[in-house]
Amino acid sequence: MADNNNNLIASGNNQHVRNSGKMTSTGPRFQNELPLEVTFTPDRGFTLDCPVWSQPPSQINWLTSKGNGGMWNAVEMSTFNNLLTAANGSLIFHEFRPEHFRPDVHATNYRCSAINSVGRILSTPVRVRAVMLPPFEVNVENPRVGRGGTAVFRCSFPDSVRDYVTVTSWIQDNRYDIFLTSSQDGRHVMLGNGELHVLGVRQGDENHLYHCRVLVQPNGQTMTSLSAGRMILIPDSAMTKMAPVIVDSVNRVRIWRGQDAVLPCVFHGYPPPKIKWYRSQTVTYGNLMLPLVTSSHLQQQQEQQQQHHLMSNQHNNMMASSTGGRHRLIGGTLIISSITPEDQGRYVCSVNNSMGLVESRTELIFRDKLQVRIIELHNDINQQLTDGPAAQHLQIVDAETSVVITCLYSGSPRPSVYWLKDGQRLGNNGRVTITNQEDMIQLSITSIQRDDQGMYQCLASNDEMDSAQATIQLAIGAFPPHLKETFTRQILHPGSSISLKCLASGIPPPHFTWTLDGSPLFATERYFLGQIQEDAGQVVAHLNISHVRVEDGGNYKCVAENRVGRVEHSSNLHIYGAPYVRAMSTVVGVGGKRLELPCPVAGYPIDGITWEKDGRRLPLNSRQRLYPFNGSLTIDPLDKSSDAGLYSCEARGQNGLTARQSLQLNILDAPHIMSMADSAILNAGERLALQCAVVKGGLPLTVTWSFNNQIISPTTTTTTSSTNGGINVRLVNEFTATLTIESLTGQHGGLYVCRASNEGGRAESAVHVIVQGTNHPLPTVEELLFCACLYPTT
Repeated sequence: MADNNNNLIASGNNQHVRNSGKMTSTGPRFQNELPLEVTFTPDRGFTLDCPVWSQPPSQINWLTSKGNGGMWNAVEMSTFNNLLTAANGSLIFHEFRPEHFRPDVHATNYRCSAINSVGRILSTPVRVRAVMLPPFEVNVENPRVGRGGTAVFRCSFPDSVRDYVTVTSWIQDNRYDIFLTSSQDGRHVMLGNGELHVLGVRQGDENHLYHCRVLVQPNGQTMTSLSAGRMILIPDSAMTKMAPVIVDSVNRVRIWRGQDAVLPCVFHGYPPPKIKWYRSQTVTYGNLMLPLVTSSHLQQQQEQQQQHHLMSNQHNNMMASSTGGRHRLIGGTLIISSITPEDQGRYVCSVNNSMGLVESRTELIFRDKLQVRIIELHNDINQQLTDGPAAQHLQIVDAETSVVITCLYSGSPRPSVYWLKDGQRLGNNGRVTITNQEDMIQLSITSIQRDDQGMYQCLASNDEMDSAQATIQLAIGAFPPHLKETFTRQILHPGSSISLKCLASGIPPPHFTWTLDGSPLFATERYFLGQIQEDAGQVVAHLNISHVRVEDGGNYKCVAENRVGRVEHSSNLHIYGAPYVRAMSTVVGVGGKRLELPCPVAGYPIDGITWEKDGRRLPLNSRQRLYPFNGSLTIDPLDKSSDAGLYSCEARGQNGLTARQSLQLNILDAPHIMSMADSAILNAGERLALQCAVVKGGLPLTVTWSFNNQIISPTTTTTTSSTNGGINVRLVNEFTATLTIESLTGQHGGLYVCRASNEGGRAESAVHVIVQGTNHPLPTVEELLFCACLYPTT
């Protein structure tokens, strides 16, 4: 959250982050936000800190903007003649003589950049102004006021210093201090804008003297007005009947959330006027004036004060001002305590007496400090937050997954919000999508890659020079394996030895397996399989074969796999000798799908490979195709009626030598479930009976029921209906399962899904059950759509 205190500077040094006693790499974080604005005087100088911690420590650089289209450039210290230097990550503005003032040093914007091996972040901009205040005096004006009116004292000083001078208190007769939150008698009230209002002026008030005390912000100097103010009391004999005149009001005020709004309406008139405040609210056919607070006749208030001699501050405040909840009337000035967004609008001060009526209008503009925070982080596979002080700043995801980072923001006026990665602005680009909604901006990254690691910032700024940022580090917890070294095709004579090597990296470290022509390999007397884990998640795998034989030839494959992916490499090993075909097992195909049948051939050289089905040379049709380079047969698509049967492959070598092996091809149909009603509306206490019948699909089949995405175990001697919340599931046979409920309750309303699967595929069918006559809430349309997405019907 941004800090709006102009002179608040947080200082700090880089720190190391430790987790469970071990050093961890952590990107830079801001310990405190930099101030939005700083002012200083030439005789004092100033140090601007960049409070960052990280591990390893960050390098701090400073950037400056000269208003050239928002471009930020590195601060070149060598060009500033020792007016500006950097030390330990801080920017030091040295004392200087007024004639050495430089706008590009002393009146510009700065921001710091922190970078380490993890990533880079940028601070929010800081407006720096060196203020050279001219000598000035503070005085107090003498207000004219009639008896019963309100005297308004103002502290007077030049406009050139107005931004740096704040009225802190008033002094009456060099004896009594009047502060913003106190009043000695209930009639003397200091407002938030620095004015002193003396209510219900009476004879003798003109004898009092009033000084104001101010604070000069850049140097902290306190000053008291040289002159004292004294009200000029208009005698009653000079008072003639006159219509009210408003002598002090404002057209527009901007107030921050939680502050008190001061809407002045100081007036003169005789007889003493009455005042009413309204709020103008726009309606369909015009403006509706909503009364907020109304004064009694001010003269009557004074008479009551004089009659009761009210000296208690609290009691006098009540008599001197009308109250209405958070709306308080002091004289004619409306005070609104602790404003909220609902207070924004137009306010009307209406003053009238028997001679006439006059009004003033003030627009109250609500302002709220910008705040941004990252609240929601999720990804498809893995979510993990670290322990320790940086826990809320680190998101760990797996490579090839997706992540969504949500940033909430608030503030008035509405800010412009955007995302940075390592100090560079992000936009919609391929895998990166930015969605800006009401008070929320989301960053979505799909198929996470290594380059996506780094520091991400959500930044907000508005036209009130307010800004805020939130930071998060994105780290990748798991990478899929990546092959760095592999083996190549080789041709050997029998009796030789060979070593095949694969090297892969990944997090977690991958595990290797080996196959020969698709069949897994295991250690034997001549086959040695080993793998060694090296640093940085690298694993080296070896397959050593001693005294190779002709039948050792074929297609060797190494497969590296971890929980987020797999990678493989294959190449042929040829051993000189007669053709040899390894035995092949039964193959199960799926009707309508593509199937490839390899011929596991050894021996070298091989002149050709042919395929037969039931004694007939292939191909027989356009769905069958032979690949001479590896001898495989593909069938696309499979037809159960004509393609099932006995297949043989034959390899021919030199000198007319051949080898042959056969396999049985079985073709299964994917499951198909008999259609059921999409929904059922039943009453509480009635029975429910659903039957899931798989009318098509080869055996063996697996048939299950689920309720609201929870698998229901079949009812057995150990699993009863009470275990499943009153739901009974029974397997009638290999292709039928029933679901029954003896007495429906509201808890049984929801989505019931039957799922059937075999080696050929799977099918699902869903029934939505609504139970009436219960207090159990019915599912919403969104819930029904969600369920439909979870369980699409095939």
